[in-house]
Amino acid sequence: MLTKGSLGEQVSAYILQQILEGISYLHDNGIVHRDLKLENIMLMDAADFPRVRIADFGLSKSFSGGDVLQTLCGSPQYVAPEILHVGAGNIQQYSPAVDIWSAGVICYMLLSGLSPFSEEQEPVLFQKIKAGDYNFKAEIWQHCSQEAKVFVTKLMNVDPGLRYSAKQALQDPWLVGVLRSLGVQ
Repeated sequence: MLTKGSLGEQVSAYILQQILEGISYLHDNGIVHRDLKLENIMLMDAADFPRVRIADFGLSKSFSGGDVLQTLCGSPQYVAPEILHVGAGNIQQYSPAVDIWSAGVICYMLLSGLSPFSEEQEPVLFQKIKAGDYNFKAEIWQHCSQEAKVFVTKLMNVDPGLRYSAKQALQDPWLVGVLRSLGVQ
């Protein structure tokens, strides 16, 4: 990412499919990662369309059997807004949807080459994340389709109840269409 900047829609979709399939597998097996970020996505080869693996399960947690997810954790740039709300007001826990938010941040970064939230001061950064205060500046996003932007917004919805699940994201028309154009099913 540092040398290439944005990766374009085809490569980004190819990588996102693999990440979302991994998240789907984890969630189906009662595991939430809670620290998905570019640094925890390992490239398995140097191909133009690389195979990837999710790494670093140090903050992962089982959520089956009534386990409650309430620990404040994750990397600042990638943390979901509901994690930041835990303990404030009546919010006492969060769901595995936090992984989808992080996947949305990763998608944003793959498509644009930038973080959606770039603040040095953590309190300001966290306020922007809680508010979902990110944008698609024309000069940066001009090469991306409207469908790609809509996909990102469905992953990064501040309301976890309205946010895509991994399975929903894998069926998104943009993702399916781009992968179909690559001959990937």
